Amino acid sequence: MLVQNSNIIEINILTKAFNKMLNRLNKSYTSQKEFTSNASHELRTPLSRIILQIDTLLNDNTLAVHTRNYLGEMQKNTTHLNEMINSLLLLTNLNSRNIQEKLKPIRIDEVIFNSFEKVQHYYQDFQMDFSISNEHISLEIEGIESLLEIVFENMFRNAYRYSNDKK
Repeated sequence: MLVQNSNIIEINILTKAFNKMLNRLNKSYTSQKEFTSNASHELRTPLSRIILQIDTLLNDNTLAVHTRNYLGEMQKNTTHLNEMINSLLLLTNLNSRNIQEKLKPIRIDEVIFNSFEKVQHYYQDFQMDFSISNEHISLEIEGIESLLEIVFENMFRNAYRYSNDKK
């Protein structure tokens, strides 16, 4: 009887310690998620201003070629940073409960082509060869279009940056 009570007391102590740990982890996760969301929102405004200013400068026809090239690189980098911030905001708004609600039927080929167009806007010499080997497969999948666009845009940017032939 004494051994049973001792075991129950130990289990209760472990249960309380485990529950405290879970509460601390949950608070930490929530705090981190809120910080990421708040920081992302705060970064968007100045970054949007920088993008607008660069776009305005690029419309100036009196700029020297090297200045225009430099501004073009700045535009690519700020746009990439803006996309990363948007990705962070999107990810902080997702959780395991609402992911299923956000899944929609989408055509993967359209996501691929749209993502390629966005990347090609900044890397105009970038090329893509796209073919479907089996015409009987369904191109419609369940997914979150904005997340898939992020994946493909990152993949295309990396393909451009790290390939020899820009394909």
